[in-house]
Amino acid sequence: MNGYDIEELYYLYRQNNSIAKILLIKYCYWKAELMLPMYYFYNGIFYNEREDCIQEIVTLVFRNLDGYRPDKGGLVKSYISLIMQRAISTIIVNERKKGLRKIRNTYFSLDGYCGEDNNIANIEVVRDSKCQYQPDRCMENREQKEILEEFVIENFSMLEQVIVKERALGYKNVEISKMLEIDIKKIYNANYRIRKKLSKLKLFD
Repeated sequence: MNGYDIEELYYLYRQNNSIAKILLIKYCYWKAELMLPMYYFYNGIFYNEREDCIQEIVTLVFRNLDGYRPDKGGLVKSYISLIMQRAISTIIVNERKKGLRKIRNTYFSLDGYCGEDNNIANIEVVRDSKCQYQPDRCMENREQKEILEEFVIENFSMLEQVIVKERALGYKNVEISKMLEIDIKKIYNANYRIRKKLSKLKLFD
């Protein structure tokens, strides 16, 4: 699918060419499937609803395609990628809110205690170099992770959020640039902003 000239397909689509529309839809599905696994391994919310997420993302793309401005100098491919980034970030935020509501009714235990709603929630074991279980260390790491995720969602742009997630998965700047189809300089500039924002974040003394 990456072999299509998306700029030309978009032009034909705006001329009400039905074949161009079909090919553009196929491209968007292909692109969404490429982008989703990155979030799938990071977040895990797409396990049972992956296809629904893809359809929602593609629908949002075509709903916002009219907002593309060729006079701004950007490519259609880049504009589509940006819409998808925003759509995925919105899905993550919404699912996270659902998860927080569910957590309030869940019983937590270190030994797998089963609550009244039959939900079992084990706190992840964290071991030190001596392989000793440290509950306090475990809770601290969990709390740090939640604070960091909240900070990223509230203070980072969509592009910066994507870069943080991909770097956490081990992707390099060049690879992220290719996946998002944007200039590598934009990645470097975003990394600078990310470091600057994170320097203001204090987790624990």
